Amino acid sequence: MRSRPQGTERSTSYRQPCVKANGNGFLFVGHEPQESFALHMGIATKRIVLEAHPETFFETPHYSGYPIVLVRCDAPGGDPFVT
Repeated sequence: MRSRPQGTERSTSYRQPCVKANGNGFLFVGHEPQESFALHMGIATKRIVLEAHPETFFETPHYSGYPIVLVRCDAPGGDPFVT
């Protein structure tokens, strides 16, 4: 079993589970009907991953303009962060 990186903690956001790093949430349960989770990242990075991996990452109007991208839990393929 892998341990969490130093500075991370399990927490909640809007009564849903999340992971925080140094007190700031960065990984959340998605609020969308399809199975997904929300991942906090910079706006520039968000644009890149949405364009490069639309089968994995997506956005809804709720998250438009925010530094958060939705990640499909059932996305095909491997880890898009590994090159």
